[in-house]
Parts: sequence; C-alpha cells; structure tokens
Amino acid sequence: MKVETGSLLISRPAMLDPNFDGTVVLVCTHDEHGTVGLTLNRPLEIKLEDMLPEDSGLEDIASLEIPLLWGGPVGTDCLHVLSGPEQDPLSVMTVLPGVFFGGDMELVRNTLDKAGQLRFFIGYSGWSPGQLDEELAAEAWFVVPGSVADVWTTDWRLLWERLMAKIDPQFAWMKDIPANPDVN
Repeated sequence: MKVETGSLLISRPAMLDPNFDGTVVLVCTHDEHGTVGLTLNRPLEIKLEDMLPEDSGLEDIASLEIPLLWGGPVGTDCLHVLSGPEQDPLSVMTVLPGVFFGGDMELVRNTLDKAGQLRFFIGYSGWSPGQLDEELAAEAWFVVPGSVADVWTTDWRLLWERLMAKIDPQFAWMKDIPANPDVN
C-alpha cells in the first residue's frame, strides 16, 4: 500500500530504531515536504494538566482522563492534538473522517464542550522528503489503511499486536501476549 494521509505505519518486528520498536504511527500529513505522524500506542505517565499552559482555561481537564501519548522523537517541546468528530476544516487538517490534526486551545475547549474526542501527544514522528521511502524500501514498516477505531482505541498495549495479527496470520499469536508474562 502507498503511504498517504490517514495511513498507519506499523513497525516490523525487526525494527532497529528503539523510538519506533513496536509502534503504530498515524500519518497526519504526507506530501512533497515530508511526512508527519503521531505514535498511537505509547501512553505517557505524565499528566496532561502538567503540560498545559497555566492560562489555557482548561484547569478542569484533569478529571476527564484525556490521554497524553508520546507522538515521536521530534519537537518534544510541543503538544499536538487529534480531535473529532466534528471540527472546522479551516482550522485543522483532516486525517481521516472524524479525525483531525492540529488546532489551538479554543478548539480543545469547543471539543470538550461538545463531548468530542481528544488525544494529546508530546512530540511527533517526522520524515524529510524521501526518508520514509528509504525506510519502506528497507522493510522497516508495514503500511495499512488507518481506521477511526484504531485512532480512538484505549487498548494501546495491544494495538500493535492486533494490527500485526491482521497483516499476517503468522503474527496472530502476538495478540494474546499477556501484559506481564511473569504472571502467566
């Protein structure tokens, strides 16, 4: 499959880069300028409210349990957001129907007021023009169509395993790996 906005990059089991070992990356933009994505399955222990500016007007966000994830190794001093299901297409980029990338604190507040979905990410995954093509040629990634369900899943731990099992039946056993094999 060809990489396009909305695709999922699933790292192959032999991925050598520890930043991406066992990851699922949602491609948010892909064009002649390069590729930007967000890692969907690396939740952080950091609380979201600790990352928001004091004057954000979102002091009550702690009670909402909105996830904060590691988006990737680039720009880790910035917070990025995915939102859905309804946004003004002039203020965000459509990644998939019902999944939007970007926005400001006003967008976040409006999304919260409408009980919409939000995901916050520290950093992002980025590739310069041609860089992702080289990684694909080296068979570092599987590329599959993205789905809204995969973006908004709360079962991060098994997202990579579940997608690997769909890609190739030889990987089906991965979806049954216990969270802690020591207590198996």
